[in-house]
Amino acid sequence: MLRKEPAFWAVVIFVGTRLASGAQRDPSTTTFGGAWNRFPTKPRTIVILPTYNEADNLPLLVTAIRDAEPEIDILVVDDNSPDGTGRIADELASRHTGITVFHRPIKQGLGRAYVAGFAYALSAGYECIVEMDADFSHAPADLPRLLEMAQRVPVVIGSRAVPGGRAEGWSPLRSFISKAGSVYARRILGLPLRDVTSGFKCFRRSALELVDLDRLVSNGYAFQIELNHACHRAGLPFLEIPIVFRDRVRGRSKMTPGIAIEAAWLVLGLRIGFAPPLLAPVQAIRALLEIEQEMATDDSLAPSSQTATG
Repeated sequence: MLRKEPAFWAVVIFVGTRLASGAQRDPSTTTFGGAWNRFPTKPRTIVILPTYNEADNLPLLVTAIRDAEPEIDILVVDDNSPDGTGRIADELASRHTGITVFHRPIKQGLGRAYVAGFAYALSAGYECIVEMDADFSHAPADLPRLLEMAQRVPVVIGSRAVPGGRAEGWSPLRSFISKAGSVYARRILGLPLRDVTSGFKCFRRSALELVDLDRLVSNGYAFQIELNHACHRAGLPFLEIPIVFRDRVRGRSKMTPGIAIEAAWLVLGLRIGFAPPLLAPVQAIRALLEIEQEMATDDSLAPSSQTATG
């Protein structure tokens, strides 16, 4: 299903560069210091983990996070995972302090999970909020570096595209799509970032308070682009630090052709100022593609989901 992606990205990059000359760049997004220096040395911090079928990863990840940052809190946002991830999250929360679980009745996607998590973190008074994948693609050992850099700047991004950063275990095609997508979004939207789709981020609460979370409409990895764009428009400084992104070794990847299409279309929508109406039909197509993919792979989950009848 991904064989047409290189041609697709070539077209959208060509179209995007025609629009890029008008993209606004705010010099303040690369300026450190000023009011942003006022920040507690030990901020109350929470990691948000969106989960869907991460039963094999979640217990190990919670342990690794606490090993890296013993005082950090964790919020698991589970989309009614068929493999029982939500139940496992509840068991972890019953055994460990500082773990909260949100159960959502249906699969609503990465973007909605983070918006719900951000709203909870802000209402609960957290001063530092971290985004992180639940499949070990983001190393818990990198958390102390993200939190350390949050002392300098309100938005810290674990980047695969700065010196020292890289992705491991990706096919050449996926590497091409990721790099092309970052170039495309960066040129059209004027984002001062090398890695615009990274999902390993640390925000100060003061940064998220400047973003209208209710206006974020995307899901999947397009959400990371939209969130970066919203932060950029709010004049927030960014800092990218190098990370090694390792492809998952347990579970199934959530990446689909629909996610790439949604991201490409979102960028155009953000550029011309009509993202929500433009995005709706693309999200519908993406949902159909994901349903098709899940139906094709559900056989691996079927035996564990059946109950004995006699």
